[in-house]
Amino acid sequence: MYAQTLPPRGHLICAEPPSAEHPAQVHCAEQQNQLLGAVATPWTMRLADDDVLFAHHIETLWPATEKADVIYSFDASGSRPRVVREGNDLASLFQVTNWIDGSAVLYRTSLLRSVGGWPTRYEGTVGKDFHFVGSEAAFEDWACFYELARAGARFLCVPKETWWYNDGRHDRISRPLLN
Repeated sequence: MYAQTLPPRGHLICAEPPSAEHPAQVHCAEQQNQLLGAVATPWTMRLADDDVLFAHHIETLWPATEKADVIYSFDASGSRPRVVREGNDLASLFQVTNWIDGSAVLYRTSLLRSVGGWPTRYEGTVGKDFHFVGSEAAFEDWACFYELARAGARFLCVPKETWWYNDGRHDRISRPLLN
C-alpha cells in the first residue's frame, strides 16, 4: 500500500481486536465508522490487514473518479468472482446478492458519510440468521453497498487485477506479483 505509483494522501489504521459483545462484522464497521470521521479527502478506501494493493492500484482506479462514486477492481488471487455490474440502479440486486469484495474499493467520502458509513445494526444470530437491518447482507461491506446503491451511488468496475485478497490459502505473496 505504501509503494503506490500515485501515492495516497493519507492513511488511517485500525488495529483494535473485536470485542466480546459484538460480532466481528459489527466491530469492524464500528471501527471503520470512527475512522471515517477523520477522513479529510474526497475518497476513502478500506483495506483488510491481510490484503495487499499492487503498486498501480490507486493510479489504475483514479481516472474513474470522475465517472463514479464506488469504484472496484479485480483481485489477483482468483478467489473472488469477477463480475462487472455498473450504474446507479443496483439496489434491488444488492438487496439479495453481492459481487464486490469490500477491500480495495474507492468510495466517495461524502456519499459514504451520507448513508452513515458501514451499517452496525443487525438482527439474528451469527451463523444462523444474522443480517444487517434493512438488508439480507451478513457482511458490513455488502450492506454498505446496498445502502449506497439506494442513495443513488454510481458503481464502476475497472476490470484489472490491482490487489490481492489473502483468504488464508496463500502464506506468502510473491514479490514480483506486487511490482
